[in-house]
Amino acid sequence: MKKVFILLVASMLAVSCFLGEGLAEKIALSDKAKEKIKEAVVLKVGSNKAYVRGEEKEIDKDNPQVKPEVKDGRTLVVLRFVAESLGATVNWDEGKREVKVVLQDKEIRLVLGQPEMLVNGEKKPLEVAAEAINGRTYLPLRAVAEALDKEVFYDQGLIVIEPLGKHWNKEADKEIISELLSLFGEDQSSEEPLFPIKEADKIGYIDKTGRCVWWPS
Repeated sequence: MKKVFILLVASMLAVSCFLGEGLAEKIALSDKAKEKIKEAVVLKVGSNKAYVRGEEKEIDKDNPQVKPEVKDGRTLVVLRFVAESLGATVNWDEGKREVKVVLQDKEIRLVLGQPEMLVNGEKKPLEVAAEAINGRTYLPLRAVAEALDKEVFYDQGLIVIEPLGKHWNKEADKEIISELLSLFGEDQSSEEPLFPIKEADKIGYIDKTGRCVWWPS
């Protein structure tokens, strides 16, 4: 009898997911989490989805394979997407195979395959040389952020890039981190999903709060 009741409740929640305006499309962040990332660029290793100042974006609409990667223990990110999301302009010189990034008083120049970059004319070593992956220029995460005077927080593949002075703490901010990971399809709860759901080509589940969560396609 109890099992039947649970299935009935879960079915009713599933219907509400499909009928509720926008409820089934996105996971709602708490006000605290929204405030925390209002100036940030949020990415996830292995995901082509990103959040720029709270707005969902595709890293590359033409190629879903373009996403943050880990190589030789270093996290690499797509230079153009990250730089432009932070307000910089990016130019590519095909002849020189050189990228120029400008943000306010900062000018960064780097050449594919070279283990260094120029920041306002000063040479800075790179832990991993800039390289082309899936037709896009990738650069070590911290090199990009620090050259543009930004801070980086990293946890469980979650990447947060934001202005200096915005500090994160894995323990103090664990609830917000869990919320952000859920945006990328990472279920951080220790309990099993309440009820699996499917709509057209999307699959997901109803969590313990009654929220519909769709896995990224």
